Amino acid sequence: MHARRRTPVLFIVLVLFAAGLASFALHSKPAAADDTTFVAVADAVVDSQHPDSVRPAGPWLGMDASPVRYSFFSFAVTVPPDAVVTSATFSCWAGSQNDYGASLWQTSSDWSEDSITWDNAPLPDFTTPPDAQLSAVQGNAYTTADVTSAIDGSGLYSFVAATQSNIRWSCAGRTTDHPPLLQVTTGPAPTPSPSDSSSAPSRLVRICGPPAKVRATLSGSSNTSAV
Repeated sequence: MHARRRTPVLFIVLVLFAAGLASFALHSKPAAADDTTFVAVADAVVDSQHPDSVRPAGPWLGMDASPVRYSFFSFAVTVPPDAVVTSATFSCWAGSQNDYGASLWQTSSDWSEDSITWDNAPLPDFTTPPDAQLSAVQGNAYTTADVTSAIDGSGLYSFVAATQSNIRWSCAGRTTDHPPLLQVTTGPAPTPSPSDSSSAPSRLVRICGPPAKVRATLSGSSNTSAV
């Protein structure tokens, strides 16, 4: 009699276990890789010769080593919650050829186009290595720099560009037909293995029925997303 009752109980346990695995597979479906291009939401120039003046907005953002002039770029990045950034590329349209190019540093986004000046600009520590480098540029073409290390998820990101060239060169501004761009590639976030029970919560299922109580522990898992 006891053997006859044990069979349906074990069957129920197996069904619940299979349902748990199916639920894990459903909720841990990875996001597909994707490329998104963001246009700058703000840009500006600060000039050492006019330290307390907001430079007029124009179609070109100039960089110069003497007199010193920096260009600022800001991007609003959105990354899906179930994805992580795998690469990010900054691009600007050069108005002329220049052998020096420019260096890029990530900086604070606490600035606006209508108020930034040389005196109040959030300048980074230029003694530290830059986050990226725009190599020698050709006129009338996009020049690019790898800024993957600076982009780790959704948010507002700003960069300041500085050149060692004493000959000024410029990037086209955001209101032109060739605005500054940030191309972000994302991929699926890492998911825990179904067999990895170290971080998975444990759920106790009790099935009671005569003549004995059968206890089975099923492991579930939640999908963890990084941005």
